[in-house]
Amino acid sequence: MTQVIKIKRNETSATATPTALAEGELAAALAADPVRMWIGTPGGVKELFAGTAIEDAENDAVYGRCNGDWVKVPTLADAPPANPAPDALWWDTTSGRLFVWFNEQQWVEVLGPEGPQGLTGPEGPQGDPGPPGVATLTHATGFLAANVTITAPNFFFDGPSVNLGPGTWFVTGTVVVTHASSPIGFVVRLWMGAGAGPILADAAGIVAAAGWPAPVSLSGIVSNPAAPVRISVAQAASTGGVIARDHYAAFTPDAPPQQSNIVALRIA
Repeated sequence: MTQVIKIKRNETSATATPTALAEGELAAALAADPVRMWIGTPGGVKELFAGTAIEDAENDAVYGRCNGDWVKVPTLADAPPANPAPDALWWDTTSGRLFVWFNEQQWVEVLGPEGPQGLTGPEGPQGDPGPPGVATLTHATGFLAANVTITAPNFFFDGPSVNLGPGTWFVTGTVVVTHASSPIGFVVRLWMGAGAGPILADAAGIVAAAGWPAPVSLSGIVSNPAAPVRISVAQAASTGGVIARDHYAAFTPDAPPQQSNIVALRIA
């Protein structure tokens, strides 16, 4: 013989709670969605599964139980949520980082271990050429091997010179001019010789008395000189002047003497 067990049911009300049930007796509200159930206990009527279901979860969010309620896990906000439950999770929507409410005292960022090194990506395209670099600075020096005597007036006689390579050079030098028997006037020129390039600098000087030295210094800049750069001297209207290698030999014992000299420094 088949036995059928029926539970008390209410098919019209979704919220009506049974007023009395015997211990172990069950009742159901069939009009509720989902169906609600109650059971009789020594302490009265208790609803089964109360608070343990989620109905119509907003935006199909993920939920968890917290203090008897269903809450979204994690909380999505741009600021820490107020009164968080122990071990609650919060996703900072501003920074994109996940935090846990640790030991009911502070938010601690959830960080995983560092991942393995990724594969090297493909080589990028060739970049544009950079600006030209500055050439390594080099220098050159020149000096007289012997005194140079001026034997013709108004004609340039070469003093110290230096042979330079390609590049831009700063050139500076000094000549000492003297005359054994009389005062003279003279012109000094920094250049590369007649027809070999521009004149870099000119100056004039005077030997004030017989035997006196007259030093003159010149400077200039030259690019890619086509001939040795030199300092030349022309005596005005007379002869006998001397471009001195070492006018005061007693005071310059070191060899070689460089009282009349030229120095070049490459700057580009």
